[in-house]
Amino acid sequence: MNWRLVVIPVTLIPIFIIAIQFDIKIEDVLAIGFFPFAAAVVAMMIKLGLQGVKFA
Repeated sequence: MNWRLVVIPVTLIPIFIIAIQFDIKIEDVLAIGFFPFAAAVVAMMIKLGLQGVKFA
């Protein structure tokens, strides 16, 4: 199995955990804007993906 296919869903797990713990609502996302929020999510996924590559 190609590990790169596994990395994308696995990097979403910490994002969901953070969203659940901090009770982030859609109003909170829209208060800062969708694109900055999406950029932060992508940056977090890239960071976690690079950490996965480093430890692989």
